[in-house]
Amino acid sequence: MICAVTQDDHCLDHIVTMQQSLEYYDRVLGQSHPAYLSGLNLVSAKARNQLDQAASKLSLILVSRSLLVRDRYVMVSRRRLADRLFDSRYVQHECQESP
Repeated sequence: MICAVTQDDHCLDHIVTMQQSLEYYDRVLGQSHPAYLSGLNLVSAKARNQLDQAASKLSLILVSRSLLVRDRYVMVSRRRLADRLFDSRYVQHECQESP
């Protein structure tokens, strides 16, 4: 007996093979997609951490510079005030001795 394979059998075999391939790739993608999202989450967290560190360093630099500028301004202001007081005392002292 000769087994005759018809065109319908070929089409049915092809459909079954494609269905199995589709199920396999669906399973593979279903397993790898959460891993991909997890990897993206880790990369995002690392970038956020680096950005936070850079912002902290920049804030520290800006605060320290502003404190230095403020201290220098206060020092100059005190020096000018002391100069004025010294000059006025000297003038008053001189005026009291000269009469």
